[in-house]
Amino acid sequence: MHRRPVESASLASIGYDSNALTLEVEFKHGGVYRYLNVPADLFEALLSAESKGTFLNTTIKNSYPFMRGAPDPSPQSPIPESLRSLAVK
Repeated sequence: MHRRPVESASLASIGYDSNALTLEVEFKHGGVYRYLNVPADLFEALLSAESKGTFLNTTIKNSYPFMRGAPDPSPQSPIPESLRSLAVK
């Protein structure tokens, strides 16, 4: 998920996946949290909030399930031996 930098005392960047309704928040201390089932209008409200940290704490943090840490990127599938000669190097 692509996150964009934000101006905040506590948040470094935020991103949103509208298909999965998932908000991803990176904190300046380095932690990353993914909040689940967050409606798009709340993401937009977070972006425009005067204090993004306060908005997150009062509106999202205790209202939506979350997971700590961003998922690892999907590992690339190995190239089958029969196609290795065609692979871009």
